[in-house]
Amino acid sequence: MDEFYNIPVRFSRLWFETGGGIVPKQLAKVGLQASVKSHIRLILMTRPGEYRYDREFGCSIWDRDFEIIPEGKGNWANEVEASIQQSLKAHEKRLSEIKVSLKISKNDEVNGRLKKVIEIHIGGKLNQTGEDFQHTERMMLSPISLE
Repeated sequence: MDEFYNIPVRFSRLWFETGGGIVPKQLAKVGLQASVKSHIRLILMTRPGEYRYDREFGCSIWDRDFEIIPEGKGNWANEVEASIQQSLKAHEKRLSEIKVSLKISKNDEVNGRLKKVIEIHIGGKLNQTGEDFQHTERMMLSPISLE
């Protein structure tokens, strides 16, 4: 079974001191499913243009954070779904048959701020194993944050 590094990488944990000096330490590794989920979360939380080595990496939901988000399924949700799906197809090559759907909730008050909560459901197949893949992220918008 392949092992992958978890995101975010904690560089401070790469070395430790012993009586004989500083010694490198192995980073914790995760399986394929966990690695793909971490990478999806990174894609969702990165604004296009933010990653200087690939200006297309990320998700356009950041550009739409302060728009008025209608409840239910509408143009806003369809456009965001398409954007996420396009980004995942371009940047997460370990998945195929990717399907994205959004569920938009009513406004919720979080820490005294009114937020719209969306659930992003991502499904597909892991290319390496042929297994079904399912992942859900909940995001609170205006301003954006993770639960």
